[in-house]
Amino acid sequence: MNIAIRQTSVGILAIAFAFPLLVTTPQLGAQEAQPKADGKPEAAPQEAEPLESVESRMAKLLHDFDAVWENPDSDNKTKRKARSSTTKALFELANETSDAATAVEILRWVITHNENNRKSRRAAALLTEKYFAEPGIGDSINDGTELESLLKVIVDNPDSQTQAIARFFKTKNFEPNLATQEQALLALQESHSAVIYRDNTLGDLIGPMLLTMQFRIGKIAPDIVGPDIDEEEFQLSDYRGKVVVLDFWGDW
Repeated sequence: MNIAIRQTSVGILAIAFAFPLLVTTPQLGAQEAQPKADGKPEAAPQEAEPLESVESRMAKLLHDFDAVWENPDSDNKTKRKARSSTTKALFELANETSDAATAVEILRWVITHNENNRKSRRAAALLTEKYFAEPGIGDSINDGTELESLLKVIVDNPDSQTQAIARFFKTKNFEPNLATQEQALLALQESHSAVIYRDNTLGDLIGPMLLTMQFRIGKIAPDIVGPDIDEEEFQLSDYRGKVVVLDFWGDW
């Protein structure tokens, strides 16, 4: 009898320990299945939209600018505002892009559409300082370009015409010896007079400078042929070696 009681006690104890497990396990599962206290489901993460490229943004800016500029109903104030806002946005794109060709295209547009103002000079300085080795930057070189930038263009730019423009401005603005300056200009005129610079050629720019140099003290005077007061033709070179006083006069 005692043995049976002990066996029954063991069975009761086993049931007592197993029962809480059977009861608590479904409760835990029910708690995990409950939504958050606020009752709102979690939003699914959204993929970020791809950024628009610099080139496409530039194309859109220029398209919008042309639409305003070519509109016959746009007054001068509207056009100036469009040019100013477009220029500002293009400067930001030029600083953002890692493509040198795109930056050069942007800055050349700024120079072309902001002739001889602060924004144009800023764009020209950026081109010669940062993109001095890129072809097609010749139009950005001017009297304000620093000597260091000109030397970089002359040494590192692969385009011979851009190099010639840089040599012209270096000779014009930074050559202290007048004889050396004249010889350098003569060499440029002979080799690169047809190079296009903005609305001129280098020959157009060099010619007047060389003509002015002929009238410096100590230079041989250029020959003059024409009638004297007696309507007789004379030639200045006929008097070479003699002291000649020229009196240029006119009346109207």
